[in-house]
Amino acid sequence: MIDFLNDLDISVDTINSLEKKYNKEILYTLNCNEYEIKKIIIYLKNMNITCINNILIDYIELFFKTYNEFLSLFNKYDIEKLVLAINQNYHVLDELL
Repeated sequence: MIDFLNDLDISVDTINSLEKKYNKEILYTLNCNEYEIKKIIIYLKNMNITCINNILIDYIELFFKTYNEFLSLFNKYDIEKLVLAINQNYHVLDELL
């Protein structure tokens, strides 16, 4: 159902973890938001975030947002410092939510 994540270099292990962790309704919602998710993941990659797979598993709610909503969360912070903090410990995202 969420195979489009393969095209974004999301690991098979991550996709399997998502399918085990979340119910069909959540996965369906994820699938329905494919266009926005692609933009979000590309944005994270361009920012050099190294833990996208972990973020996807543990902070799936971020990927239910539109791309613009997602950007507004990140644009509140100094992007360089935020990227460094996320790459060191992605659980700092708790503060964003």
